[in-house]
Amino acid sequence: MDKQPENDDLKQPQNSIDAIAADHKAIRALFGLDKDAESRGKYETEGSRFTLRSFVVIAVSLVIIAGCVLLWVWFQYEIRAQEEAQFIAEHDRKLAEEEARRNRIEYADIAFLDSFPPAIAITMDGKKLYARSQDGNYSELRARESTWINNLPVKEDTVFKFAFEAEGFKPLTRTVAYYDWFPTNKPGANPLQKVYRKIVLEPDMTPRVAECAQLPRILDVDPCEWTVFREIAFREKYAEAVQNVAVEDSAKRQMLKHLLKHNPAIAQAAHGFDPAVLDTNAEILSPELPDSTKTLLKTLMDHPYGLYGTITIETDSPDTRVFFMSEPLMVIKSSGSMSQVRIKPGEPYTFAVYGQGKPLSITDTLSLRLETNDAPAYITEILPHQWHCNVPPIAEALEIPAPEIPPELMMPDYRHQLCSYSIHISVKFEDIRAVEAEAAKQRSQNTQSAQ
Repeated sequence: MDKQPENDDLKQPQNSIDAIAADHKAIRALFGLDKDAESRGKYETEGSRFTLRSFVVIAVSLVIIAGCVLLWVWFQYEIRAQEEAQFIAEHDRKLAEEEARRNRIEYADIAFLDSFPPAIAITMDGKKLYARSQDGNYSELRARESTWINNLPVKEDTVFKFAFEAEGFKPLTRTVAYYDWFPTNKPGANPLQKVYRKIVLEPDMTPRVAECAQLPRILDVDPCEWTVFREIAFREKYAEAVQNVAVEDSAKRQMLKHLLKHNPAIAQAAHGFDPAVLDTNAEILSPELPDSTKTLLKTLMDHPYGLYGTITIETDSPDTRVFFMSEPLMVIKSSGSMSQVRIKPGEPYTFAVYGQGKPLSITDTLSLRLETNDAPAYITEILPHQWHCNVPPIAEALEIPAPEIPPELMMPDYRHQLCSYSIHISVKFEDIRAVEAEAAKQRSQNTQSAQ
């Protein structure tokens, strides 16, 4: 009985060793230590190698794919960039062509071959035009039988505005744009051309006297029917009708008084004459008067209902010399000597008499020539229908006696002696110099082309 515990104590260590051994074996098996050295860790090594290779393959594949994607994106970008560059270049090319087409300058000629009334004044873009004659002089451009404006520079956006004016007519404008020109197709000629066969202005039918209803009727003619156009159309017939009308001495004195009162330039030219003499019975043509004054007064007395006018000249060039009717226009100085009229800028000159006491009859065709330094001469012709009629206030008009003219001579005229006629001539030699320089340049080019 006493020995049994001893056996148990002896067995307990052995069990502990076996348990430890079993645990050790299990641990070795768990970590693969029970295998030989060659096979130990073989499976795990191959597994780890397989995982690394796969990762490398995947990474390389991803890099290749990414490179391909980037290459495709870059390729698409380059294509788009090239397309955009080509589009921009084409767009710029078209814009350049369009701009060049718009800015391309072609030259054109325009003609005005006739007009009603004759010799209508022409302006272009509000500027007076000058025409060069064969002898090198210049005149204001007017529509005559063959009036041409040559070498006008024309672009697609060029618009010319021509204005036509004449006394007693309503102004007329004509606008010429790029597509209004016609191709000439003539060798040596400008490529574009336009021709106006006839410029016709509409007559001004307003009454010449605003308060015409207060004027007396003459030969049963209504004064309100005496229109601006009618006055111009029949002024020459009127002057012809009154030329040889017998007038009493008292009527002559009244008409002479009227002429001197309403025409200061005529009164100034009557040197030494006192208009107060007309209110007396004293002799008008006194021997003491200068010959030119006596000639002037005699003409006015012989033709008291004649139509006389004054001319005002204005220029932009100093020392402008005036020639009238092919002779120097002379003026009497305070000393009594005579000298040629010379005009300065800003100092218009008005005259109503020329030569040895000749009044300006508006029914005569008159000529004027202006000369200055360093510029061609300006010449112009003054026609009867170009004069402007200034009607005095109605109270003064009623005091002017009407001529006693037979009905067969009077109709259909009215009281032209109511008019105080005038004409204004303004010359810009600066513009003439510019036109002459351009003409000289064109002549030089034509000479070189001919050679």
